[in-house]
Amino acid sequence: MEVKILESDIDEFKEYLRASGKNRNTISSYTTSIKGFKKFLDENPFDSWDKAVLAYLANLSNNAEVSTMRHSYAVIRAYAHFKKIPEVLLMRHKWARSQKLPSVLTTSQRIALEKIAMQTAGETGEYNLILAVLLMTRLGLRISEVINLKREDINTREWTLRLTGKGSKTAILPIPNALKPHIRYALKLEKNGKLFNYSRTTLWRRIKELGRRLGIDLKPHTLRHTCATELLKKGVNLRAVQKVLRHSSLATTQVYTHLTVDDIREELKKAWEE
Repeated sequence: MEVKILESDIDEFKEYLRASGKNRNTISSYTTSIKGFKKFLDENPFDSWDKAVLAYLANLSNNAEVSTMRHSYAVIRAYAHFKKIPEVLLMRHKWARSQKLPSVLTTSQRIALEKIAMQTAGETGEYNLILAVLLMTRLGLRISEVINLKREDINTREWTLRLTGKGSKTAILPIPNALKPHIRYALKLEKNGKLFNYSRTTLWRRIKELGRRLGIDLKPHTLRHTCATELLKKGVNLRAVQKVLRHSSLATTQVYTHLTVDDIREELKKAWEE
């Protein structure tokens, strides 16, 4: 029997993901991925699911990173759970770990970014832009966490921030002093209980624009990576950084313990200065 995915299967898969509690961004990502697999099956007939999956992964390996292949495989397995496809569920595929380090800004780039965000806010009247940037560079928030912040998530008595992140996990973070005046101002401007009126797409575009003004190809997640790296460079305990970033595994946080060539150069200058 030929392996096929129908358009109706994809619609039902989306409903399955919603019922499973997946957020909108995850559903969108999974849908895009399974559509890519469907397109491959439409163009390449197979008589068994395991052959189809292995061929698809082999095809992806020609121009995709390991992380993309791992994601595609995870989506296919989620689809297999939904459709109860034992051939896929019984597969065991091992992956080599990707050695690619996360992209981060240098300290001087991070400072310049925060300054240009402040300047841009002054020019355009978009005063919450600087707060959005600081939440990412100083507290490592994801872009989805920024745009979903509500007045009720801010405790100005204790100066703490409540976040609901991946998997609906809740965390409480202390608010750094640098953010407090911007938060006070945002609370005065908030409407309908939300601190930001950005959509995910709009804020993503604003971050990209700030990067262009600095001559940097900038993505929002780079600011989260930068926050983690800077905290470790400043001597913050690894487990504390894990709590700030809300990583479930310490191994994930350890990715950020790398030092750049410039960092090493500066440390050697300090060590060998006469």
